[in-house]
Amino acid sequence: MSRREATAPLLANEEPRDSFDEDERALLLQEETKQIRRERRRMVLCLGLALVLTSSAVAITFFFAKRSLGRSRNVIMMISDGFGPASQTYGRSYWQYTKNYTIGTLTPLDKMLVGTSRTRSSDSLVTDSAAGATAFSCALKTNNAAIGVDEAGVPCGTILEAAHALGMLTGLVVTSRVTHATPAAFSAHVVHRDMEETIAEHQIGDYILGRQVDLMLGGGRCFFLPNTTAGGCRTDGRNLIKESENFGWKHVMLNKREFEEKSEPYLPLPALGLFHADHMNYEIDRDKSDKSQEPRLKDMAAAALKSLKENSGTNKGFFLMIEGSRIDMGAHNNDPVAHAHEILEYYETVKVVRDFVQSNPDTIVISTSDHETGGFTLGFQEDPHTYPEYLWKPEVIERAKRSTEVLTRDLFAYQGKNRRSFVRSEILGQGLGISDPTEDELSFLSSTNEDGTPAPLPTDILAFLGHAISRRATLGWTTMGHTGVDVNLYAAGERIENLRGNHENTYIGEFMSEFLKVDLDVITRKLAQPADKKWFKSNFEGPSQSRHLVCLDSVASAIIAEQTGGKRVELCAGLMEGGITPSAGLISTVKAKTSLPVMVMIRPRGGDFCYDDDEFEAMLADIKVCHSLKVEGVVFGILLPDGSVDKARTKMLVDAAQPMLVTFHRAFDMVKDPFQALEDIIAIGGIQRILTSGCERSAYEGLDMLVQLVKRAQDRVIILPGAGITDRNVEKIVAAMGAKEVHVGAGGSKESRMEYRNPYCSMGYAVSAPEYALKVTSESKLGGMIQKF
Repeated sequence: MSRREATAPLLANEEPRDSFDEDERALLLQEETKQIRRERRRMVLCLGLALVLTSSAVAITFFFAKRSLGRSRNVIMMISDGFGPASQTYGRSYWQYTKNYTIGTLTPLDKMLVGTSRTRSSDSLVTDSAAGATAFSCALKTNNAAIGVDEAGVPCGTILEAAHALGMLTGLVVTSRVTHATPAAFSAHVVHRDMEETIAEHQIGDYILGRQVDLMLGGGRCFFLPNTTAGGCRTDGRNLIKESENFGWKHVMLNKREFEEKSEPYLPLPALGLFHADHMNYEIDRDKSDKSQEPRLKDMAAAALKSLKENSGTNKGFFLMIEGSRIDMGAHNNDPVAHAHEILEYYETVKVVRDFVQSNPDTIVISTSDHETGGFTLGFQEDPHTYPEYLWKPEVIERAKRSTEVLTRDLFAYQGKNRRSFVRSEILGQGLGISDPTEDELSFLSSTNEDGTPAPLPTDILAFLGHAISRRATLGWTTMGHTGVDVNLYAAGERIENLRGNHENTYIGEFMSEFLKVDLDVITRKLAQPADKKWFKSNFEGPSQSRHLVCLDSVASAIIAEQTGGKRVELCAGLMEGGITPSAGLISTVKAKTSLPVMVMIRPRGGDFCYDDDEFEAMLADIKVCHSLKVEGVVFGILLPDGSVDKARTKMLVDAAQPMLVTFHRAFDMVKDPFQALEDIIAIGGIQRILTSGCERSAYEGLDMLVQLVKRAQDRVIILPGAGITDRNVEKIVAAMGAKEVHVGAGGSKESRMEYRNPYCSMGYAVSAPEYALKVTSESKLGGMIQKF
């Protein structure tokens, strides 16, 4: 029997049936249906809950990932301005010598070397600091002199602004003016680096994005204060230190003592430290005593790192830019002493930063240069006809105690009778450690007239001193400007592998953006949005660029001055008499025909500057006219019969002129004691400039006195050189004084339109200007001076 047959039912023809009746079966079917529905609902609920939990997990993961990737990381960008490969070799060797290290000892920078950076800008193989820093900050190429804008002059978002947009803290630490090119490129947007008044406004937060910087330490107080106050140079009357409170700045430090007090336990934020009116001193010149007004770069960096870490909290992070600014300036001066000591201070700062990076995960430091400066060479062959000495003499650099910049100022300020002895003992001996000066060196630095009196000093003393000590150390320079060589690239921290090799400088900006997970284009779009207040100046203009004060006496000359690039005019009549008050008609027409700021001469007549009561009354009346015509400033001077400043009536004129700018004119050159006159004018207050030729016929002849006045003024008032300044001497005068402004005439003439000319009559005195040769500003002369300045 088969298995199938064996299992067949005995009654195969009967239908199988269960033991339930119809009612029971209906109840079972109903219950089964309910159970299926319950299972379905349970499945839907489980699926919904799973979706919610999954979505929450994704959201939480994304949230913390965003916080981790976008906010917890720290970037420290270090810039060694003007520091090329030769400077690193030089710095290492001198560092080893001063520390008594072996030649195999590595500097803090050597341990971080990862590659090199190409430095060219959009418009030149040789970049400047503005374009170089913008490549880092905006990750794009731009033209030389441009700050935080692309090559079309359009504002570009910076890494600092992008970091701030993510809630990160931001900081700038420099030894230059904080308004100088490199720090400006991270914190401002202007078409030209010399627009430092505008740069300062952006840095405190007075632009479309508001305050973006939490900590800013360096020099440059000058551009934050009006030129009516000590150490200020703003021409618009604004006090940005005071205004900064409106943008959230809560802590301001103006000296080392205040810096140290606020640094314990750590600097509160936002904090602004402006430790010098101009650039901070070279490290070799910085006062090392307890009375020092300036902290070291190393100490500022350490305080910044501690403050940003403590104030940022968990998962916030920061961006910090640190610049060894004055490495570059030492090289510009071809001064191996200042250059060396700035490099050593940078090494100390790098060590502080590396220690911080090693103890703080998710932190990177990148150190590189914007360009090389000086064409610096480690080796010098003075005579090409003799076999060169392959020597390096670090002891020559070690003996020097001052920068050539300070020594040049000291030499110009010297008023003693034995300049040669002063040069030998103080300038060369004590200053540069040169005990074997040559006769040529002593003669150049101690030039005298035929009668034995001191002669005007040469204006290239700065370079001469730098080359004197460089030659003895067998060092060389090929330029006092920049070069186009590649610079070294250094980095430390996690995930820096992609920095290895040779890169365009813009890649450094791209790398930092990727590391912080920020989008610079987002910030660029924000900068392009309409704003209630016009914040971006698309042209290089404004009071902070009023470097060329052009003296003129006609509408035609004013138009020429504006077209040629002059930035401000002194308007007068009667130039043959040294200038007198112009008519209201001339003033109003110049204001209508040009956009130049106008300074009006207030002088009732030619001749001396000792005025009677009627003349003084006329001067007060002319100032009222200037108010009504809305001129920007007035120029006057008034003396007593004994050759001193008439302080009482000068004060009355100043008070009448407020809030216009005031310049005390060349009446100063007629005083008996210029140094006392300087102090009297400063004491009066409200006078921003003194126009002077140094009490000589021309500024070039009075250059010694001008340099002394600059040193004595100490930024309390601007010494404005004027008289006889031409395109042939403007560079020398500016270099010797460190002048930021010059007063020029650029006089020329044009032929009269008169066809009939009466040969028997003239309208002037017996000695006067040619009747039919009209005095007018020379476009070629003025343009030449502006180009050189």
